[in-house]
Amino acid sequence: MARDEPTGDPIKVMDIIAVGLGRVDHFDYNARRYKLGREPDPPSGKVERVGPDLEIRHGGYTYQVVSPTDLNLNAWDEAKESYYALDRLITPNLDYYNELLAQLATMTMSDDERHRIEQRVETVQKHLCEDFREMVALDQQVLQLGLPDHYWLVHVCGPPQ
Repeated sequence: MARDEPTGDPIKVMDIIAVGLGRVDHFDYNARRYKLGREPDPPSGKVERVGPDLEIRHGGYTYQVVSPTDLNLNAWDEAKESYYALDRLITPNLDYYNELLAQLATMTMSDDERHRIEQRVETVQKHLCEDFREMVALDQQVLQLGLPDHYWLVHVCGPPQ
């Protein structure tokens, strides 16, 4: 294989990106629910997997479709090690974050203990914001398009810096 020829299977890359964006959706939902103290409104823009494609939707309407042949596989080849490293950071932090939120929702505790757990939630959330944003930036390079604002976690993490 030529050195500059991409090595990624486009269907597998689409699967990886779809799973990663689904995790962003899950984190965004849980973080906004915690912040608001109620069920959040759904994001206006969302990415959904439909067959082999990814559909970018806004307000319930599909405004862009990305097929496996649209991917920049050279960008994936350059980014995949970073992507996998981010995934290894995100997975345990996301599990811990969800556990902390569950503790806050279900456990009876003193104000001091609640405050300590809330501080941990903020710390873990900050790390997740940084890591997910880096992952979304890699996704955009591979997909060759901008993703809806919701994936930049503006409502959870503030504006990107």
